[in-house]
Formats: sequence, structure tokens, C-alpha cells
Amino acid sequence: MFFAVTSSGSPVCQQMMLHYLGIELWIHLQQIGWILCSSQQC
Repeated sequence: MFFAVTSSGSPVCQQMMLHYLGIELWIHLQQIGWILCSSQQC
């Protein structure tokens, strides 16, 4: 993802970064939900 730093103004790079951040958020939310669910025995 080094090219994203050099050409951060292009919409393609911005879309890729948003997509990557969305995946990261989705994974973290799943992990948090799994921990909460397992701690509450649901």
C-alpha cells in the first residue's frame, strides 16, 4: 500500500483505502461481538 501515500489524491486510492478500512472495522466488530456473546453465554 505504499503507492497510496504517493498518490493519495486519486479516487481509486481513496476507494481502496476506504475498502481496506471497512474490512478492518468489520473484522474488529465481529471479534467484539464474539467476545460479548461468549461472555454472556448466548
